[in-house]
Amino acid sequence: MPLLPDSWTQVLDNVRQALEESLARAAEREQAIPPPAPEEWEARWRSLAERLQGRPDGLDGLLRRAEAEAAAADAALAEAGEAAGGWLRAAAETGQRLAKWATDSV
Repeated sequence: MPLLPDSWTQVLDNVRQALEESLARAAEREQAIPPPAPEEWEARWRSLAERLQGRPDGLDGLLRRAEAEAAAADAALAEAGEAAGGWLRAAAETGQRLAKWATDSV
């Protein structure tokens, strides 16, 4: 027994198609950006590294903050995943109750 009505498959197909088109356009835009010359690229990295080292917390502090942000994002995603799982279980239970109600009333 499907968890979602048939009309949802069309909705999901539309979402998938929109995402595929968006990814294709993003890839086209990415290809249109010319890469910097190697000397320019090296100079940019050197400048960035110097600026970061000049900060009180330097690169190590930046890495610690990035790790903390990643951990917070992981926790939020895990919580959302649990909530989605609960919703799916509730939807499945509702579907089973409706199916039982439909067969009992016939």
